[in-house]
Amino acid sequence: RWRYGRGATAAAAAARASAARAAAAGAGCQRSGGCRRSSQRGRRRLRGQHLEPFGSSVHAFAGLVSACAAARQGLADAPAGLAARLGPMAGPIAGVPRRSSWGRTPTPSPKMGPVPSPKLGPMMGTLTSPMMTSSKPPIVVQMMSPSADITANGNRMEWTLPESWGNLSKFPRDFSLNTPMFGVRLANCMQLSFFPNGSRTSEDGQCTVSVTRGPDSAGIKFEILVNGRGIGPKVCLGKRYLGDFPLPFNDSDEHKSKRVVISMQVLDVLAD
Repeated sequence: RWRYGRGATAAAAAARASAARAAAAGAGCQRSGGCRRSSQRGRRRLRGQHLEPFGSSVHAFAGLVSACAAARQGLADAPAGLAARLGPMAGPIAGVPRRSSWGRTPTPSPKMGPVPSPKLGPMMGTLTSPMMTSSKPPIVVQMMSPSADITANGNRMEWTLPESWGNLSKFPRDFSLNTPMFGVRLANCMQLSFFPNGSRTSEDGQCTVSVTRGPDSAGIKFEILVNGRGIGPKVCLGKRYLGDFPLPFNDSDEHKSKRVVISMQVLDVLAD
């Protein structure tokens, strides 16, 4: 049984009317069989036409609308179902207000040192305790004899030369002034020497500072400044170190009365 909509019913009525007219025309032309055959072909063509039921299209569209509504309802109910599965962890999913701390920059956890395995017991503490607790003692410059021209503070010492630059600039090449003996831990019996016009190997326009170590002293890493100007950190592993520096002053008269200050900072003792 075919179910036609409104449009299909009108089409069927028009087809029946056309068939009736064709039948009447065929009755008036009984002598010739052409009209009869043409009307029969017309009826067969109308019967063979495929008329899509309009009612079925309406029902299909209604089903599609229902499916979309069900899908939307399923999406709306999905967080609630997921919240029921997750339990207390589903606060944000179930619509619980977000915590006030969310969205902020996370606070880093405090740094923790290495923790020994509990399976090793006291043996691990015996193995790692010297490594974890050992640290180098501070470097302190100590003078062997007091001097009014030298001040020592921690790992730094300053030597203010007693002569003015006017007198120092007159000294010949390879002539030096020396400090009293000083030292640090594992490196005793050291001495600074200043060559106002340079040593025998230095170039013109340069002064020289040397560091002399004792025979049993450890190697040191240090930095020397002449009136605040230096040439970077240096290392002394042998008996003596020589470093060339720019002259602290020129030969003008205004600099003749000024003093030269040499500072030395011990950065590391290499025997540790």
